[in-house]
Amino acid sequence: MGKMIHHLKPVALIVCFGFLITFCGPTFGQQTEGKNQTSKEKELENKDSATTKAKESPKTAANHYIRQAILTGKVTDVNDEKHCIVLEFAVTPKNKAQATFIVTEDAKIRTRVLPTLFDDKGNLKKPTPKELLELKGKDKNLPGYESEFANLKRGQVLLVHQVTTKEKILADRQKPRPKPGEKPKMEDLLSSYIEIISEN
Repeated sequence: MGKMIHHLKPVALIVCFGFLITFCGPTFGQQTEGKNQTSKEKELENKDSATTKAKESPKTAANHYIRQAILTGKVTDVNDEKHCIVLEFAVTPKNKAQATFIVTEDAKIRTRVLPTLFDDKGNLKKPTPKELLELKGKDKNLPGYESEFANLKRGQVLLVHQVTTKEKILADRQKPRPKPGEKPKMEDLLSSYIEIISEN
């Protein structure tokens, strides 16, 4: 009898182990599968969130402009449709040049000329400190007062920040170089910051 019990022990263990696999295995597998599904769902949610954020801010990578130069010159033309200005500036004391600047949509336009204010009767009035602060707009630390592209006119003297982007630099490198003796074409430049120094 003792020998039979001794031989039955391994059999009993095998049966118990089979029982556990049969009844507990699916539950464990479902838990593992559930965890995998949850992690995949989280990954998809993160991707969707990142895509949504990218769509919400479609501006250049964003708005990380690379400053190239600061020029002072006179406006000779303004094109509202193309959102650009033509600036005449001195290259040397005797020579002048013109360049077209496309003003970026998120450009900051400032003016050093104090905007004219009127009272209720239509008379000129001196702005109060509070009004001066309001005229500076959101960017209190920038020079002058807040302005906009619509206020740019011919004859104004401007301070223009010429900028570019990494994408534009890479694109320019792919363009063929001008042949010997051939003058390179003057392309439109970018500006993300303009100050009106003086009016006409």
